[in-house]
Amino acid sequence: MIVVVRPAHVLSLLCTVLLLAACSQLVYTPTAVVPNQRPLPYSAKLTLAHLGSYIVDAGAVHATDADLSAHVVSDTDHVASAREEWEHAILRYLEDRKTFAQVSTRAPADVDVVLHMNVYVDPGALFHYQHVYVARTDAAVADPKTHRVLLSYTGNGKAFGEVSRDGKEDDREPVDRAVQLALNDLFEKMERDGRMGAL
Repeated sequence: MIVVVRPAHVLSLLCTVLLLAACSQLVYTPTAVVPNQRPLPYSAKLTLAHLGSYIVDAGAVHATDADLSAHVVSDTDHVASAREEWEHAILRYLEDRKTFAQVSTRAPADVDVVLHMNVYVDPGALFHYQHVYVARTDAAVADPKTHRVLLSYTGNGKAFGEVSRDGKEDDREPVDRAVQLALNDLFEKMERDGRMGAL
């Protein structure tokens, strides 16, 4: 049996390998945010329950279906090992944003806020287009005593990187921008939802 390897597949595989090598140990760095003038009248316990980073098929972000998980080529698993650092970074973001009257990762609180975050990297088609970084954050607001989910939210963010990449530092800025936009989207929805004030 003869296996024919097309140049396009070789380039796609090479791009994936480069991304895997370069995305190691990226940690989100929050940027300045405008504080919420009317924090929700609750204390919140933040938990980052899941953190994942994935390479998707080139051009997947332009696909008609919005489910990027269906286009995953590889699970990089490089940010997952830094989950605790990401959790503390998101805590700093929330402290500055003032969505809640008080927020922590340890102390008992009025509500639990459980986050699942995924970062998807679309390498672009054959190095002709910019890399696209998409962050998706799902949040469950739960009763800390019963763990019953009271409300759910999703935030999305997208940022563009370079056409070619030389290493981890090329990922840092677009990952930070995509994650920040996803968090902004998520917590803005939460702050504007009248149901949050009636828990």
